Amino acid sequence: MQRVGTLLLVLGIGSAFGTWWVNTAGRRVPRPWLLGGGLLLVAAGLATFALSGHLAVFAVAGLVIGLAAAPVFVLSETLLQEGTQARQRGRVFSARDFLMRLVFLMGGTTAGFLTRSEGTRLALLVCAGLVGAAGMTALVWERRVEAHRATPGTRPRG
Repeated sequence: MQRVGTLLLVLGIGSAFGTWWVNTAGRRVPRPWLLGGGLLLVAAGLATFALSGHLAVFAVAGLVIGLAAAPVFVLSETLLQEGTQARQRGRVFSARDFLMRLVFLMGGTTAGFLTRSEGTRLALLVCAGLVGAAGMTALVWERRVEAHRATPGTRPRG
């Protein structure tokens, strides 16, 4: 339990600094880079966590995950609020909460089955791959939007 407590402490410190950074210097970073880059860093931290067996490496990975995940959470909330009309916010945030809980339950169940049958390492690597794919999607999506903006007379879809 002491090791888990240490890792949670380091993750919390990383999250605190990540939240502070995104609200200060991070405001100058383009949003797609914050979102996509943050998710890619979280994926790298999870993969490192999966492939190592040393507490010091776990702690560094936890710090990186905290630093990178906090801006992702702050940014996703901000984007959702900015992109939703005031009269629709209750419905949108209710749907978001429902989907977050549903994905959490499905992910936890899948991770449990995968961990039991294949081991912790593979479960963490699958999670890292999914988070990394989400990060790449955010970066690629922005490139598509920028390409549409650069072409006169077109509107970006989505």
